[in-house]
Amino acid sequence: MIQLLSPEVADAIAAGEVIERPASVVKELVENALDAGARRISIDVRGAGKTSIRVSDDGAGIPAEELVLAFVRHTTSKLTKLADLAVIESFGFRGEALASIAAVADVECASGGATLRVRAAEVAEQGLGPLLPGVVIEVRDLFANVPARLKFLKSDATEVAAIKDVVSAFAVLHPHVRFHLTIDSRAALSTNGDGDQRRAIAAVYGAPVAAEMLEMIGMPLVKGMVSQPRLSRGSRDGMMLAVNGRPISARSLVYALEECYQGRLERGRHPIAVIDIGIDPELVDVNVHPAKKEVRFRDEGAVFAALQRAVRAALDGSDPFRYRPPETSGKVVTTLSASPLTLHDASTVLATPETNGHGSTTLLRPIGQAGPGYLVAEGPHGLVLVDQHAAHERVLYNQLLERLRTGRGASQPLLIPQAVDVEPALIAAAADHRT
Repeated sequence: MIQLLSPEVADAIAAGEVIERPASVVKELVENALDAGARRISIDVRGAGKTSIRVSDDGAGIPAEELVLAFVRHTTSKLTKLADLAVIESFGFRGEALASIAAVADVECASGGATLRVRAAEVAEQGLGPLLPGVVIEVRDLFANVPARLKFLKSDATEVAAIKDVVSAFAVLHPHVRFHLTIDSRAALSTNGDGDQRRAIAAVYGAPVAAEMLEMIGMPLVKGMVSQPRLSRGSRDGMMLAVNGRPISARSLVYALEECYQGRLERGRHPIAVIDIGIDPELVDVNVHPAKKEVRFRDEGAVFAALQRAVRAALDGSDPFRYRPPETSGKVVTTLSASPLTLHDASTVLATPETNGHGSTTLLRPIGQAGPGYLVAEGPHGLVLVDQHAAHERVLYNQLLERLRTGRGASQPLLIPQAVDVEPALIAAAADHRT
């Protein structure tokens, strides 16, 4: 039998497309604040976002007489007619964010001298409040009325890391806005909003990373910063792409960026980048998914080429890596003049170290040393360069694996615990893989 769903059920289903996790709430509320012209945005998170999320800004705010209407689905101040969908310049436009949040949480909003409380899509309280600039929204007990969604959330550390990633992306893409993020009463991120993107990157990634970033100057369509080739990461987490200030996910543009680093980075390493593509709204469709993370370009090839031109122009100004020959020692037999290659007596034939715990029968004959960190050897298929630092790490890794296999990997607690500062993403990874 076909029947019409009740409003609360329909709202909860629709909310699932927009609000997937606590980080989705933060994203939607920050986007609303930016659309309102806010220059200061504060985010306070408790209990990994499940207990409460409080976002306040100094933007234009919501008029008191429109506060209730703002929480009705498909009401917005960003669009008025169908043609406006072709020229979307704001972050929000679907009129679903506040209604979706209110459908799965207890929301209290204060703006324009009025206050409103909405619980499970129903208005619970309404009254007067202080006449302050901007909007203050507090979201409590997220997914309390949708236990299935609550059950499938990740660990608290993972959810906190996702929230920080969302705020970090907006902070580096909008350096003119001052962001302040606190998690369980501890400051997690703070930018000063002075418009300097390098300082915003320093607040997110640290000063050493910011010092290694190259600015893309004088390039049409594309602006931002990319890292020197000597600075890289083992994952793509440091690559932030945006269209008109909106963080996006685009595989083709990620490929375009990484292709510029081919021959500059070793395999498995990825650059750090903050790239914003400023494009005519008519040439990009952001109305692909309710989360607004995916976009479609009318001419993706032109965007691809423009991004590569900008990145390669910036990389042309990168500092080259220079080898310094090592100091001579008594073991040296012959040193070629004006060359960083040092030859050694290499009559011994050596076997390559273990790989992934399995022995290898490949034999290498050491020849010498190139530069400060590479060994030169001869193998069955030709000349082999060995990174001494990586080889040493591999030896230590194999030793650790062997200890774990044989049960000799016991540890001893320290008398005085050692405090170690770890990024939220690493804490989340450790928590998710804890046995």
